[in-house]
Amino acid sequence: MNTAQPRRPLPLLSLAALTVASVALSAGCRAKEEATLAGEWSGDADCGEGATGVTMRLVLAEDNPQSYSGSGEVLGLRLDGEAAEVGMNIEVEQPEADGAQTVEVSAVCAIYVGEASEAVDCSGFTELGWDGADLLGADFADFFGSGLTCALELSR
Repeated sequence: MNTAQPRRPLPLLSLAALTVASVALSAGCRAKEEATLAGEWSGDADCGEGATGVTMRLVLAEDNPQSYSGSGEVLGLRLDGEAAEVGMNIEVEQPEADGAQTVEVSAVCAIYVGEASEAVDCSGFTELGWDGADLLGADFADFFGSGLTCALELSR
């Protein structure tokens, strides 16, 4: 004789644990999907003589989830007593899929003074440290040919 055991309901604690685990896993998946450099960044470059404003916008490349293109500006500069700014066209490569890392930067830059513009060397702008979330930073020697060493910090 086969006597079937009645099904016991799952304890409430098990259902609660399952719910918490599901929420934690889905939150973890969302966080991983958001590990991107795409977006609007702003901050300062501090060169020891006062901070200069910096903005940067990065867009994810359609063909590579770890490549970005974008633009940037260094604002609040003075050149020969006139207001100036540096404009940048930027390409960024993210070597790891997520997490804190050093990202590779390639930039073409020009300095704008009034209506005039001139190419400026930004070959020293090759790396940024990224915390894997919302902070970018670097130290640059000879910032845009100025002879100054600057600390750059950007956030979104």
